[in-house]
Amino acid sequence: MKRPERSQLEGEVLQFVPTMEPAVGTLLVAAPNLADPNFRRRVLLLCDHNREGSFGLVINQPLPMRLGDVVERHRSELLLHQGGPVQEETLHFIHKRADLALGSREIGPGLFWGGDFEKALRLVEKGVMGPADIRFFAGYAGWGKNQIAAEMRQVSWFVAPVRSEFLFYPLQPGSEDILWKRVLLSLGRRYELLFNYPLDPSLN
Repeated sequence: MKRPERSQLEGEVLQFVPTMEPAVGTLLVAAPNLADPNFRRRVLLLCDHNREGSFGLVINQPLPMRLGDVVERHRSELLLHQGGPVQEETLHFIHKRADLALGSREIGPGLFWGGDFEKALRLVEKGVMGPADIRFFAGYAGWGKNQIAAEMRQVSWFVAPVRSEFLFYPLQPGSEDILWKRVLLSLGRRYELLFNYPLDPSLN
């Protein structure tokens, strides 16, 4: 079957006008025509979003390394995730354990970002928290003032509600598309039309 021309493909994406506004605790889902290789078919959790800028973490880019590979004297086998292209030497985490008093910021119902990093590591080492409770990221994604708004006007992103099953989905390196498709499909069956959009539309 002949693939549609690039202009036609872009038109197909543009008809999917986002129905939600970006906000803290929502997911940004990359439109299939988003050209930036850092965010191609990525899903990001917005942890902070205001007039001055935004902070997010990619939730579907597992790395081929464990937390214990980058944290000295820590033997955790938890998979580490690439949070974004900014300050990749920094570590961040999200979790869903309100009972553990980690000093985190609640960014959604039962969803927390940041807090006492050393305490979180100790709880992981003791087995109090595991991959179903907490996720660690190297680096993050950042946007300047009005940048997300401009990208939304270009339909570079769709906005989806957060689900715990998405945030702590058990991915392995190379399986990023699985979660991207699941989150898109959660917006409605018609988004399935976008699954086969070519990574490089110029190669029709």
